[in-house]
Amino acid sequence: MKIRPIHLCALVLLSGCSEAPADEEILPGMWKISLGMTAIEVPDATPEQAELIGSLVGDLSSHEQCIGEGEGKFDPSEMAQALAQGNDCEPSSFTVSEGELSGSLMCTLPDTRTSEFAVRGQVQPENFSMIVTMEMTQASLPAGKANVTVEMTGERLGDC
Repeated sequence: MKIRPIHLCALVLLSGCSEAPADEEILPGMWKISLGMTAIEVPDATPEQAELIGSLVGDLSSHEQCIGEGEGKFDPSEMAQALAQGNDCEPSSFTVSEGELSGSLMCTLPDTRTSEFAVRGQVQPENFSMIVTMEMTQASLPAGKANVTVEMTGERLGDC
């Protein structure tokens, strides 16, 4: 079983800069970005599989990143492309309005797996939070499916 939701979410870093940030922008500066898998459910997993799966869930890992001027603002279509990672995906609506973001897409991968993503979050000039839920359907999984939740947060620490 190969699950890469953290890799998917790492591509979804929100960045955007301007003197007066809009709803879909964050301020330039040093940011603490935290990311991690917060839940995974694989129905009908054996106790051994459940233990292995449980070990994938844990604390959010963090790193600091400088977001500079001119790096662009958050673009919902770029988020959909990042989650798709070049796979055959059909996006639903990805929107950001008044600091709230949401979207979904359905992907079919080359090995006939399907993944449905739902993204919900909030964007403010000095922080953001996002939860990505993914339902994977694959014959090799117990009961043929798995549900994964990944959380990502960002907090502006100050100037770079």
